[in-house]
Amino acid sequence: MIRTLQRTIQRKSLHRRFSLRSGVKCGTIFDPGHLIGTEFDRNGKREGLGPPNARGLSSDSFSILAPFQDSLVAFHSVTGLPWWATFACFTIGFRTSLLPLSFVARKNTEKLMSGESLKHTMHLSKLYEREVAPLRKELMLHQRNKNKAGVQSATQDLVRLTWMRIHGQFSVWKMTKVNPAWSLAMPITQSIVFIVYVLSVRDLIQSGNLDLTNQGIAWFLDLSQRDTTYLLPVLALSSTYASIEQGLRGGFLQSKKDTGIGDKIGSLFQSLLILSFPLSSQLPAAVFMYWIPSSLFGLTYLKVIHGLRRNNNQQGKKIQEK
Repeated sequence: MIRTLQRTIQRKSLHRRFSLRSGVKCGTIFDPGHLIGTEFDRNGKREGLGPPNARGLSSDSFSILAPFQDSLVAFHSVTGLPWWATFACFTIGFRTSLLPLSFVARKNTEKLMSGESLKHTMHLSKLYEREVAPLRKELMLHQRNKNKAGVQSATQDLVRLTWMRIHGQFSVWKMTKVNPAWSLAMPITQSIVFIVYVLSVRDLIQSGNLDLTNQGIAWFLDLSQRDTTYLLPVLALSSTYASIEQGLRGGFLQSKKDTGIGDKIGSLFQSLLILSFPLSSQLPAAVFMYWIPSSLFGLTYLKVIHGLRRNNNQQGKKIQEK
């Protein structure tokens, strides 16, 4: 009798300790579903929460893409627009919310690529090239003669000068109160959002939660398939090409003819853009419902900003003439 009572007390004690640790109330049947937000009855059937995807269209409620997917689906439900218009309007709304960041990044880039910052940067570059040029020749000479000690010494001098150049550049940015990170904030943000958008739409389609078969318009009725006419990828690449042209060559860098920075950066990005056509042409039409509106929005923003700056400059000249 005493042993039976001791065993009963031990079982209750273990049950109580397990309940305190796991958060399961005493007297309930333990199952793993309780710990992940899913409840089951005694027969093993799900109850209370409905089917796995009842709370949203995302295939995995714990996925990092779920917030974006749920926002997209909620926007579609509220507006009642077809999916091609939903993607486009959602893109315009998102780009509009980024206007403050875009303005700050634009002002920072202008300050970075002009004025005192550009002047000191160019001076540092000239000093660096003047000191590095003879060291490079010396290094090549030691390499031909297979002089290991000379190669090591020249390499150390090159590394030291390079670090001095980098430190000097950071000092220039600090002195002129310019932070290059702000100039990279906008393209990095847009790249991340574009990747998240592509992955989210692909996940919804592959999981069977989103049917885009008849959700397009004109010649691209099926948004889940690629555009066999190649008009969408051509339009996307053309609008992006024009945005780069307007931003790096048609804007504030146009007057900096002595540096050619805008032409070099613009040529690099535009070349990469053209080379990406084989890959871009294989993307489903739904991707371009974000890409094209986003590029056109950016192009319009740049034209408006450059137009306002041009008008301000003309008014300033008129005031000086008076």
